[in-house]
Amino acid sequence: MTPTSNTKVYVDPLVNVNYAGFYIHGFYKKFGVENVIFSNKPFLSLENRINCLNFVISNKKYCIDFGETSDVKPKEYAWCDVYGHVNANKEKTPAEYHDKLVPLPPSFGIKLWSHVDSFIYAWKNMWKTFYKVFPPVFIMRYRKQCRYRVYYEEYENSVPSDKNFIFHLSSIWPNDDWERTDPGFNEANSKFIIACNSIPELNFDGGLTFSENVSCSPSLTKFKCEGSVSVKEYLERTRKSLLAFNAPFSNGSHGWKLGEFLALGKAIISLPLVNDLPEPLVHGENIHFVENDEEAIKEAILKIRNDDEYRAKLEKGARQYWEKYCTSTKSLELLGVE
Repeated sequence: MTPTSNTKVYVDPLVNVNYAGFYIHGFYKKFGVENVIFSNKPFLSLENRINCLNFVISNKKYCIDFGETSDVKPKEYAWCDVYGHVNANKEKTPAEYHDKLVPLPPSFGIKLWSHVDSFIYAWKNMWKTFYKVFPPVFIMRYRKQCRYRVYYEEYENSVPSDKNFIFHLSSIWPNDDWERTDPGFNEANSKFIIACNSIPELNFDGGLTFSENVSCSPSLTKFKCEGSVSVKEYLERTRKSLLAFNAPFSNGSHGWKLGEFLALGKAIISLPLVNDLPEPLVHGENIHFVENDEEAIKEAILKIRNDDEYRAKLEKGARQYWEKYCTSTKSLELLGVE
């Protein structure tokens, strides 16, 4: 997409670029890099400047809330003209916050700038925000998006899936087996791994990852993924995988994986989704829903593996949903950004 106007986009420099980079990429595509300006002044009155992407275009104020809960930030809602939320849930949200609220699809972290540009943006934006965040923490966010993510365009590449290979990698929540999860995140991922390993024809790769210095139930350690996996390796193995498995994360939130799987055009097995989307994903069309049950998960795996036509339909449907609603530019268009 070639930018067609000289419209200026004013972006809050205090935002966490690991989460905001996806949308900033959309700004670059629609308006051009030279027209995206990090400016502190329009956002001084706001309270959630790190966990929301606040921006102004043609005097119209926008807020994108990428928090894990469906809560609406009152001060940001009052300030903006349009309030986008990647975890919107109108059933849980008071009616007074419905008018401006726009459900957004899941996004994910991307590499936005080179190492040199990341360093430059980090120091410039830290200075613009008057060092409101401890400098090493602020700079680490820019380093993280550059070192541990890949460019948006990497998600545009797809390869044929392998009927005999499944890759799945998921972090776990600490504490007890299934505590602090909203529909049994650890439990669901564990059951998926068990189901994969129960099918002799499948070669399963991956497992669960967790920090060694965080307490964790011993029952989960048997699913531990040994060694580290870079983001490039993660993408390569996910592309090759027969299918992908998704479970809502903390508080029922849409995790980054759902967005990644849609972008990669994977056949997706998922637990029922809790929060709103621009349009619902449809079972049998662009996703395959299952309950949190090991046997049901196994049946879904076998159906997708053994029915080439059905698998192809899910893959095509996932990618079509991505192209219609989820790209970095389409996400902005849902907010009325043209």
